[in-house]
Amino acid sequence: MTAGLGAQLRGAHVRPREFGYVVLFFGVLVHLVLGTFYSWGNMTTYVTSYLRGEFPGTRYKTTLWAYLMAPPFQAICMPMGGAWVTKKAGTRAAAAVGAVMSGACMLLLSVAVQHSLAGMIITYGAVWGTATGFAYAAPMVAGISYMPEAKGLISGVVASGYGLGAFVINFVITGYANPHDCKPECPGPDNDYPQFSCPGWIPQDGANASEATDCSDKYFPPDSDVSQSVPGLFRLLALIYTVIACAGCVLIVQQGRPLTPGCQLQPDPRAIGHTEVEADDDPSDTDSETKPVHPGKVNSPEAGKEGGGGARGLAAHKRTLAELPTVEVVREKLAWMLFATFALCGCAGVFVIAQYKTYGQKSSWSTDSTEARINSAMSITNAAGRIVHGTLCDKFGFTRVLAVSTLLSACFHVTLSLTHYSLPLFASWCCMITFFYGGLFAMMPTATAHLYGAASFTGNYGFMMFGFAVGALTIGAVNDALVDAIGFAGMTVVLGCVVFSGFLLSCAVHREVAALHKKLDEPQHAGDAIGA
Repeated sequence: MTAGLGAQLRGAHVRPREFGYVVLFFGVLVHLVLGTFYSWGNMTTYVTSYLRGEFPGTRYKTTLWAYLMAPPFQAICMPMGGAWVTKKAGTRAAAAVGAVMSGACMLLLSVAVQHSLAGMIITYGAVWGTATGFAYAAPMVAGISYMPEAKGLISGVVASGYGLGAFVINFVITGYANPHDCKPECPGPDNDYPQFSCPGWIPQDGANASEATDCSDKYFPPDSDVSQSVPGLFRLLALIYTVIACAGCVLIVQQGRPLTPGCQLQPDPRAIGHTEVEADDDPSDTDSETKPVHPGKVNSPEAGKEGGGGARGLAAHKRTLAELPTVEVVREKLAWMLFATFALCGCAGVFVIAQYKTYGQKSSWSTDSTEARINSAMSITNAAGRIVHGTLCDKFGFTRVLAVSTLLSACFHVTLSLTHYSLPLFASWCCMITFFYGGLFAMMPTATAHLYGAASFTGNYGFMMFGFAVGALTIGAVNDALVDAIGFAGMTVVLGCVVFSGFLLSCAVHREVAALHKKLDEPQHAGDAIGA
C-alpha cells in the first residue's frame, strides 16, 4: 500500500484539489523549522555571553551579523539551488535538502561556537540561509498548483509556519539554557559580573567587591551554567529540527509535474472555475467555462464586468499571469520597485526581532523568561500577519494592502521607544511590528506569483528576496555605525523613517500597476485586476 501511495504521489495525473490542504499542512511543518530563525532575538543573549568567554569584547552588534547573513544566502540559493532542484526533482526534493541542512547547521554550530567567532557567524548565516533558500518556496509552489486562484491565502498559510516557528522553540531554548530564569547583568571592569546572581553560581574571588562599569549591554557570565549550555543547546535543536522538517517533506508534492516554463499542468475539473486560455483560443468566446477570468475575480458576478472577458480581458489575463523567467523579470521596472520596497520595509522588522531583548533587558520589568514570552507572542503575530495579509491580498489586491500595511508599520517603529517603560505596551508594539513585518512575506510572494506566474516562482521570488537581503545587510552596517551614538531607541526612529520611505514607494507601485492597466485598456482597478 505504501509503495502504491508513493507511486500515486509521484504520478503526473491529476490529484483532487482537496489534497492541496494536506500539502499545506506538511508545508507548514517545514516552515516551522525554517522560522525558528526568528528565535535568534531570544537566543542571542546566551550565544553572545558564551562567546565572550573565548573572545572577550564580543557584543550583540557583532553576533547580529550571524542573523543578518542568512537572508543573502537564502536569496542566492532560492533561484540557484531551490529552483533548480524543484525543476529537476520536484518540490519534495527541494524541501528535503533544506530539512537536512537545517539539522546539519545546528550540529556545525555546536562545534563552531567553541572555536571561532567568525566561524559561528558564517556557519549560521551561510548554512541556515542556504537551507532556507532550498526549502522556502517549495511548499508554496506545491500548494499553488492545487489552488491557483488563492495565491495570497496559500502564501500566507504556508509562511505562517515560518512566522510561528519561534513560538514553541523559545520555551525549549530558555527552559534548557536558563531554567532558573537568571537575569543578565552589566560586566565589571575585569569582565567579571559583580551583580549577577543565580543558583549554583560561584563568583570569582573579589568579584562582589567590584562595581559594574559597562552598562551598554547586559550579559551572562561566560562561565555560568547559562552560557555553558550553548553547545548542548545547539545539539538538542539539531535533533528537533531534523525530525520535524524531514517529516514535513513527505507530502510536499505538486499537482502533475514540476511547474517549469513551457509545461502545462493538467487542470483538476473539480477544482475551480478558473480556466487558462491558450493563445490560439477565440478571444470573443464568452462562454463562462472558458472565458479568461482573473484569479481575483473567480466566480465573482463582477468578473464579466470590468473587462473580464473578450480581447481586453485576455490581454490583462496574459500579462497578469505571464510565465516570465527570472532573466526577464530582472528587466522589469515594477520588479525593481517591489525589490526596493522589500528592502526598505523588511530591514526594520528584522532588526527589532533580533534586538528587542537587548533593549528590553534595561527595563525594570525585564526577566529572561518574560523576554522569551514576548518573542513567542511576536512569533504568533508574525504568523497571523502572514495569513491576514495574504487573505486581504486575495480580496482587495496586494497594492492597496501593501500601502496601508507599510504606513502603519512605520508608525509603530517610530513610537516603539516610547513604550520602553511599560511591559504591556512594549510587548504590544513589538507584536504589531512583527504582524506587519510578517505580512510582507505573504504580500511579496502573492505579487510575484500574480505578476510573473508560477512556472518560475522560486527564481522570481528569490530575486525579490535579494531586496530583503540587501536591506538586512544595510541595516547591520547602519547599526554598527550609529547604535553606540543613538542607541536602540534612536535606531527605531531611523527605521521608522526608512519604512515610511517604503510606504511612499508602495504608492508608486500602485500607480505603476494602474498605469499598466491603462496601457492594456483595462479599468484602473489595479488592486482587483493585478494585485488581487
